[in-house]
Amino acid sequence: MNIEEKSFRILVVGRGKEFFDEHMQEHTQELKDNDLYLGIDEGFSAPEITNIMVTIGAGVITGVSTYYITKLIDSIFSAKNKAKDSGVKMNINITINQGNQYIQIGSDQEQVKKEILSKRTELNEQ
Repeated sequence: MNIEEKSFRILVVGRGKEFFDEHMQEHTQELKDNDLYLGIDEGFSAPEITNIMVTIGAGVITGVSTYYITKLIDSIFSAKNKAKDSGVKMNINITINQGNQYIQIGSDQEQVKKEILSKRTELNEQ
C-alpha cells in the first residue's frame, strides 16, 4: 500500500487552516499508532469562499475503527462550522484514494459517512 492510500489529507485553499489544525490535532497520534498519516496543507490563494479538499486513503478507511473514521469526518465539519461562526465560508469536497483511483464522495456530512462506511465494507470484503 502506498503512502497516499495510508494518508488522510486536508488541503485548505483560502483562509481558515487554523480551524483544521485545532480540530484535527487530536487525531494525529491515533493515525500514527495505526501506521497512517494525517496531513493538513494550505494552498496559497484568497478566494471569497475557502475550498477544503479532503483525500482519504483506502488504508485509513480500513485501518481505523468505524467509530474513529466517523469521528474524523465529524471533526472536519466541526472545523467548518467554527470557521463559519467566525465569518469564513467554506466548501468541502471529500475524495477516497484507492490505488490510482480517486472516488469523489461529496460534501454532505451524513452522506460522506454513509459512503465511507459503504466503501469500508467493500474494501474489507476484498
